[in-house]
Amino acid sequence: MRLLKKGSLLMSLTALLVFSGCGTSGQPAANQGAQPGSKQEPAKQETNTPSGKLTFYTSQPEDDVSKLVSAFNKKYPDVKVESFRSGTEEVTAKLQAENQAGKVQADVLLLADAVTFEGLKKQNLLAS
Repeated sequence: MRLLKKGSLLMSLTALLVFSGCGTSGQPAANQGAQPGSKQEPAKQETNTPSGKLTFYTSQPEDDVSKLVSAFNKKYPDVKVESFRSGTEEVTAKLQAENQAGKVQADVLLLADAVTFEGLKKQNLLAS
């Protein structure tokens, strides 16, 4: 992942944090969607699980980053999350230096400053 992924990965990270206490056990009802008298096949295990490395840049507090990464790794245990956490100015300076070198390392960016995101968007540094 060479470009910053603001979309699906950030949404996945955020959703995991926000919805970690919501929902059911994830087990479907025994007869859900089955026709009367028909045999229902057991659910197949998902075999195409994400793996590899995810580089995460953020200005969020360390405690929040730890909780977010922990929740993400519960769902995606085969993904190693490497995070860079600092103030917004330091994070954006790192991004700018990497961009000038032609090697942006961040896959996911989480900052609380909308103005910074607008500037990065104008520079085409954010993926849709």
